[in-house]
Amino acid sequence: MTSTVECGICQYDDTIKDARQWCTNCEEGLCEDCEKVHRSTKNTRTHKIISIDDYREIKDVLVSHVCEQHGKSYDLYCPTHDNAICIVCIDQHKSCSQVIPLTEAVVNIKESTALSDLEDKINGALHNSKTNIIDIKSSAEAFDKQKENIKKCIKEVREELNKHLDEMEQKLTEDFATKYEYCKTAYANTIKQLISADDKLTKLRNETESIKRFASDEQIFLGTRAIGKVVEKEINSIKTIYNAVQSYEINLELDANISSFLDNVSHLGSILVKAENVNLQFKEQKLNQAQMQVSLPLVNVVHELQLKHMFKLEKASLKMVVTGCIMLANGDMLIADHWNRNIVLISNESDKPAKYINISDFPYDITMIDHNLIVITHGTSSNTLDVLNLSTGVVEKKIQTQQFAKNHSTTEDCFGISYWDNKLYVMVERVGIVVLDTSGKALETLPIDTEKGRKVVVYKDRIYYTNRKKNTIHCLNTVGQEIWVYRDKSIVEPCGLAVASNLDVFVSCSKSNNVILIRCDGKDSKILLRKGDNLVKPKAIHFNRERRELLVCNENNQHAAVYKII
Repeated sequence: MTSTVECGICQYDDTIKDARQWCTNCEEGLCEDCEKVHRSTKNTRTHKIISIDDYREIKDVLVSHVCEQHGKSYDLYCPTHDNAICIVCIDQHKSCSQVIPLTEAVVNIKESTALSDLEDKINGALHNSKTNIIDIKSSAEAFDKQKENIKKCIKEVREELNKHLDEMEQKLTEDFATKYEYCKTAYANTIKQLISADDKLTKLRNETESIKRFASDEQIFLGTRAIGKVVEKEINSIKTIYNAVQSYEINLELDANISSFLDNVSHLGSILVKAENVNLQFKEQKLNQAQMQVSLPLVNVVHELQLKHMFKLEKASLKMVVTGCIMLANGDMLIADHWNRNIVLISNESDKPAKYINISDFPYDITMIDHNLIVITHGTSSNTLDVLNLSTGVVEKKIQTQQFAKNHSTTEDCFGISYWDNKLYVMVERVGIVVLDTSGKALETLPIDTEKGRKVVVYKDRIYYTNRKKNTIHCLNTVGQEIWVYRDKSIVEPCGLAVASNLDVFVSCSKSNNVILIRCDGKDSKILLRKGDNLVKPKAIHFNRERRELLVCNENNQHAAVYKII
């Protein structure tokens, strides 16, 4: 029985009336009289009103307009963090370069790439699922034919022998049946898992279609992201199933001395099952694309660098060793001074002095996880990661690195670090790239060769890292599979790494004294900066995608420069 929906306005006046329409903006039902008032009132006449039957189609997938943290309506959108925020949240986004009204962000949402990408991703996942289910069923049918051939062979051999073979035939048949059933069950379980995943994706597709047809722009905008996360989870689940799928080939191996069976042979044969991974492919429809139609400026093609300004780090110490850097959204810069155990905060405003935050260990690399929090690695000098509050200059938490690799007896040296999608990616020598949540819990380890691996950057669905021993730059997907490796005589001792919005890669090389640009496909490169361009062992670089600016820091002559991408 379909439940009734009451008029929200009448209910407020302690009157019970059945609603005939639903306002997706106000998120409440309207009776006939209240609907007329709603359509004629200036503040609500532009609201989207749908029938109660249509509301029932989308009620389970509607997304809240209210900030969970503050209880206020979502009125703003931060492109830097890709989050809808309320008026109270604005304090947490002061350093973000752009905060725009939510009404501006949702313009033309139904025609946006976010919605079309979600639909494409679901349809693509369904297509992959259906295609591979057909392939597995085909393998299962071929497996049945193998069964019939073996049974026929057993029978023909048996007919040529006398009753002395009865017992051995029975044992062999039982062995065959057991192994066949095991393999057949494995096929059935795989098909069952994929059909289940297929059903979930179908449901998500229906929910997406319902949102697209009946929900408001704000609900489509927010719902697209909510459903997208669920879709991504289901796709990862399907990929896990694909990686584990095996095909089976069952054969009968007859004894070579079967002709002298009565005198010499104690068994008729044996059942052998050959299992190997099918390596089913999940063909991505698209790489992750911009998630909204109000997009940040992207670097489509990097042509060259234009010097914006240079600066010298003024420090009483005669020596600095710069190993990491970040350019913040407002243009301020953070630099890790390994030699003096400092995190240096340099203002974008030239008249402000640099701020030096002293920490107990030698910093190596830094990454920002919040507008006010950074995580610091220490190379070989410490077994911890530090979470530093920039406002207070206090290390709020230490993450012990011993937990990263339980099967390794050596101390794990943590070098490069990168933050993406609420996860930390840490370059741990002799272990691999360790993935953590922000609390420090190790989620997984990508067991790659990280000897002399120093820098790691994660962006979208790609992981990039440098290898100073081999003078190579590596590009992986998020499960650790290598996409490309780049090596060139112009790259000697790569130290710094940054990634542009179009997946072009910047590399600073301390020994060859240059900054290299590697194209996104890993097939070509060009030298952007040479030794004469104020470079003296360039060590740390960082690319601010919103500002389209590249920060380049020399290792120890206390000079750094900011370049505009043109």
